[in-house]
Amino acid sequence: MKTLDVITIGRASVDLYGTQIGGRLEDMGSFEKYIGGSPTNIACGAARLGLKTALISRVGDEHMGRFILEQLAREGVSTAGVKVDPERLTALVILGIRDDTQFPLIFYRENCADMALCEDDIDEAFIAVARAIVVTGTHLSHPHTEAAVIKALRLARKHGLRTALDIDYRPNLWGVAGHGEGESRFVESAKVTARLQSTLHYFDLIVGTEEEFHIAGGSTDTIAALRAVRAVSAATLVCKRGPLGAVAFEGEIPDSLDNGQSGQGFPIEVFNVLGAGDGFFAGLLRGWMSGADWSTSLKFANACGAFAVSRHGCTPAYPSWEELQFFLARGVKRADLRNDRELEQIHWSTTRHTRAGGDWSTMRVFAFDHRKQLEDMPGYTPQKGAAFKELCLDAALRVQAAHCPSPLPSPRLRGEGRIHAGALSIEPGTAEQKEASTLTPPSPCNSRGEGKGVGQSTTSDGYGILCDNRIGRSALHRASGTGLWIGRPAEWPGSRPLMLEPELGSDCGGLAEWAREQVVKVLCFCHPDDDADTRAAQEAIVKRLFEAARRNRLEFLLEIIPSKVGATGDMTVATLVHQFYAAGIYPDWWKLESMKTETGWANAIAAIEAHDPHTRGIVVLGLDAPEAELAESFDVAARFDLVKGFAVGRTIFADAARRWLGGEISDGQAVDDMAARYARLCRVWDAAREKAKAQ
Repeated sequence: MKTLDVITIGRASVDLYGTQIGGRLEDMGSFEKYIGGSPTNIACGAARLGLKTALISRVGDEHMGRFILEQLAREGVSTAGVKVDPERLTALVILGIRDDTQFPLIFYRENCADMALCEDDIDEAFIAVARAIVVTGTHLSHPHTEAAVIKALRLARKHGLRTALDIDYRPNLWGVAGHGEGESRFVESAKVTARLQSTLHYFDLIVGTEEEFHIAGGSTDTIAALRAVRAVSAATLVCKRGPLGAVAFEGEIPDSLDNGQSGQGFPIEVFNVLGAGDGFFAGLLRGWMSGADWSTSLKFANACGAFAVSRHGCTPAYPSWEELQFFLARGVKRADLRNDRELEQIHWSTTRHTRAGGDWSTMRVFAFDHRKQLEDMPGYTPQKGAAFKELCLDAALRVQAAHCPSPLPSPRLRGEGRIHAGALSIEPGTAEQKEASTLTPPSPCNSRGEGKGVGQSTTSDGYGILCDNRIGRSALHRASGTGLWIGRPAEWPGSRPLMLEPELGSDCGGLAEWAREQVVKVLCFCHPDDDADTRAAQEAIVKRLFEAARRNRLEFLLEIIPSKVGATGDMTVATLVHQFYAAGIYPDWWKLESMKTETGWANAIAAIEAHDPHTRGIVVLGLDAPEAELAESFDVAARFDLVKGFAVGRTIFADAARRWLGGEISDGQAVDDMAARYARLCRVWDAAREKAKAQ
């Protein structure tokens, strides 16, 4: 049974992309980190277009190797064929954008992990379940990696797979150019030509630029080079011609490239050519593997290449299938696609799974980002506040672990290396404490672990926290990597008109320091009856924060509470939703207070979906409501699929906080109490959802 569409083989690296545009690589001051390497890029690009893809490669047993494994999993690429090499480091590439013709790059690939790929890494059973295999040229440059590739190609023939080659000629990776010539795309070499030509008969499809066919064919005359390749291979040859598009040749090579089969091209500003060929190949694969004609396949390829040249980075630039369809239907509105707001919104909202791993179709969030409410409690001190938020995290992790027993990264125990050391042991006594010690899963946990490498994290889908950085910094930092969804507040508590935490700075530049897995949450007390000045002032702050979050590739949650401002009805929230979208604010998440009527929920959801069909969804806030009242509100909210769950705080922690700050209960008892309450709310929500599905 064929369970994969495409397997790619070869390089897997980390790209460090200079963020300053127009300067020398020597002068770069900061970098963005992406996954890279042609086969890795192609696998991700094709996965975004709906193909089931996998990668065969090696990564190091270190942070960068784990980054590649985790990011591949987020992109939907199988890592079952990626080996973790304990002896070698993951390859690195440093890149820059000087202008529209110069793109300096340095390869750090001395004895790197992916070049240790060997025949033993090629598993016949794994090859057999795919429909096609894609090889890139670098792994034909060394005898042991070439042997691995040839073994894979022979197995592909045995099991009826299609085979494709991206020539991907990098002279310095073949040893015919120096380390400082990473940007070079062509150096003549009879040795390289001979090595390539000895393998070309294995392929059904060969793709390259004119310069790459020059090296494959042994001639700087493109027609002569293509004919030389045709002499040793019956493959369809696809020649990329830069701004002139690309042409495909299935049979004899004509006297002019213009006589090949071509597809629609797109007039796009060239911002960054690095990775454009990989995006092109991903689009070509979408057409080739779906049986489209070459005109359609090349149209897909040209469009994906256009996205790549217009954006920063390689894999992050590639479109989703939804985005590609929208682009082909609507057409080019401006040549610099990265500044097309409509297109960028679709790009972000259909690829953001790369920024927050996990399936968050159900949200059970323990919100302990409260600051003022905790500070106002008797016995509070900053030190005690920080310690209590660590206890809140302990409770969240306990519920997560009980409900999702798959392997998770071991978080640093609260108190490890610190003066304050709290007990994590369960001390059954009260009914709530006994309940905490015998937690049962409210529903199955969707944990991912396919092809996990050593030390690779696993997501625990559906469980999350809201935690602040001012009081709860230690808990916030410790939560990283645990699999929890993590939201972090940006507003100054209780402010109306809205003010932000001073740490963000007047331009929200402080978001550059936030961990990428954190979701920017802002609470705005607002109402449709607000005067024009108040509304404008608050919307301006929210928009500034929203745009800063996007610049820093952070998801954004907007919480609105109109009931604290004025009377509410069935259209109150819907009206506010329309107003924020009209201001150019597109939250990834909405946090809304419970509405008592189905009409109110229906109006709010219709307003959201009218503006953003790709929103992640809504979570219901608690406002310190009793559990029974929350249960009633959950029953109504759970009837709507866009409501993903809850984000509740004081209902869970308020009583424990008062007693713990007053010295009435121990650390362990506080954790027991909060874990029991949190677990109960999880079960209440899941029961409400199941009831709604049954109706």
